[in-house]
Amino acid sequence: MITFNHCPSCGAPARPHIEKYFECTRCGYTYFFNAAAAVGVIVSRGDEILLLKRNRDPQKGLYALPGGFVDARESLLGAARRELYEEVGMDIPESDFRFVSSGFNTYLYKGVPYCTCDAFFSAQVCSFPEYYEAEEVAGLALIRISELDYDTIAFDSIKAALRTFGGGEAK
Repeated sequence: MITFNHCPSCGAPARPHIEKYFECTRCGYTYFFNAAAAVGVIVSRGDEILLLKRNRDPQKGLYALPGGFVDARESLLGAARRELYEEVGMDIPESDFRFVSSGFNTYLYKGVPYCTCDAFFSAQVCSFPEYYEAEEVAGLALIRISELDYDTIAFDSIKAALRTFGGGEAK
């Protein structure tokens, strides 16, 4: 949870504040602790899914789904489609996406915890990309959902979505 020691607006010492917002007693500045929206896509072909090895912190080196933060004035499906294209070069129509689940996460970036509300979708494909180069992707992996090792997966919300998608199967 984010806390303020001083008001970001006037610099006055901050008093303890409630979880949903901070309000300065001196200048009245109010900051709401809202969640950032994020998406992930479970791309599958039969019983295999596509995972990305993270090339950035947080959780660099672990596997994740294609996905990321939702931009301003962007829908969840629009963000899922954009992120899938940016990260693995796959252009899948929004009509092919199916909702899987949603969850929350804490995304620790440069020492700052960001609360996220994550939405997960699935899309079935006929083929996977063999290789794709993106700055945030260290590599691609095709894994059978029944052989998934959750200790190699970044973020609890992704693990929960994969369990929902796979019916709870995994090592």
